[in-house]
Order: sequence, then C-alpha cells, then structure tokens
Amino acid sequence: MIVPVLSGRDFTEQEMWETGGVVLINESMRQQLWPNEDPLGKRIRHGADEKFRTIIGVVGDVRQRGLEAEAYPQIYTPYAEYQHTTMSLAMRTKGDPKAMLGAARKEIAALDPLLAPYHIFTLEEAVARTLVGRRLATWLLALFACAALLLAAVGIYGVMSYSVSQRTREIGVRMALGAQAGDVLKLVLGQGFRLIGLGLVVGCVAAISLAQLMRAMFFGVSATDPVIFVGVALLLIVVALLACWIPARRAAKVDPMIALRTD
Repeated sequence: MIVPVLSGRDFTEQEMWETGGVVLINESMRQQLWPNEDPLGKRIRHGADEKFRTIIGVVGDVRQRGLEAEAYPQIYTPYAEYQHTTMSLAMRTKGDPKAMLGAARKEIAALDPLLAPYHIFTLEEAVARTLVGRRLATWLLALFACAALLLAAVGIYGVMSYSVSQRTREIGVRMALGAQAGDVLKLVLGQGFRLIGLGLVVGCVAAISLAQLMRAMFFGVSATDPVIFVGVALLLIVVALLACWIPARRAAKVDPMIALRTD
C-alpha cells in the first residue's frame, strides 16, 4: 500500500505469523500520546485481552474513511494477533490489475477451494466511489462559474462599449481641435484601463476571500490557484480593452462635424 514507515521498522516475515506482542502505530496516535518523545520501545495495551504490546515502528497516516475525513489514531497488528472472519486482500500488480484477476482467483482456490472472492475493485475505483458526490458538485459549480464568467464578460463589454459610445460628441470636439485618431484611442484605452485595474483589485480580493470558504471542498489542491486567477483576470482585461478599443476606433473614424451633431 506504500504507507511510509516514518521511524522504526515494519513487521518481519516471522512476526507476521506469530503472536509476539509487537505493533505499529500511525503518526496521529504518536502525536496524540507521545507528541514530544520517541514512542519506539514503549508498550501499549488495546483490545479485550489486556495484553501489552511493544511499539516497533511509526507509519504514515491513512485516510480510511475517505479523502474528506481526517486520519485518526490507529494500531497495526500482525495477522496472527487478530484473525477476523471477514478480511480484505490487497494485491499490488504491475500493469493493469484487472488482467491479474484470473491468476489471483486461481491462487486463492489452490489455497482454499471454499473461499469465494467477491466485491473486487481497484484502488482507483474505491477512491472514485468516495468522490462521486463531490465530483458532481464540482462539475455543477464549474458550470455555474463558467456561466458567471461569460455573463461578466458580456456585461463588461456592454457597459464599456456603451460608456465609450456616449462620448462620441466629446471625441468629435477633440478631433476638431486637432486630436489624432491615435490620441483618441490612447485616451479612451487609458481611462478604461484604470477602471479595469480598480475592478480587478476589488474582484480578486473578493474572490480570494470567498475561496477560503470553499477550502473544505478541495483535497490536495489549493483553493487559490494562481493559474486560474491570472487566467480569468487576463480574459476580463482582454474583453474590457476590446470593449473600449472597438467603439473608440469607430468613433475616431467619424467625421468631426458629424460627431458634433450627435446628441
């Protein structure tokens, strides 16, 4: 299972089949019972037999109850210590694990013909089952986020375009007084960029604050992914600049006399 041994050692082959009174504990148990000392060699008692067992190693935490649930203190014992009537067999393979099912069934039947393996699945499938609800919620959230981004882009374009078109008379006056088309474009884009910058600052602060509320929905990734933030910001900047540039360019080509007559 590639669970790391953080300190001490793993069970030996002989210990796996003997009731020698040795156990492993996970990191959560170490932090809970021995936060400031080495637990190796200490003795611990658990179970109904009241028997003390020696700790020989500390292993990494495993999220037994799903990716969303935090790890909890655990003790690992040799198979001979606790032989449950229902147990799971984990098999690590090279390549496609499902291609090994036939060989695994044959080997199990050779050991005990009465054993009937059932509920066979890969670790990827086990993890996927725990994430079904979260994946659906994430896809729905992504869908609504894309719709919100599209509406924001359309809204920004409409507002900026309308704002520039309302300045057609002003642009005509400037051009009648000698302003060139490049000067008009530079003026409009400069004023638009200041509004864009202010909106981005306010939007990023609000987005980062709201993202902290969604932190519990993520596992192994950051709620404030810089790539997403930068990508969305660049998209809105491009949309806003186009919304300023297109009507400003159109107005700069209009004859100043016609622009001056515009109400």
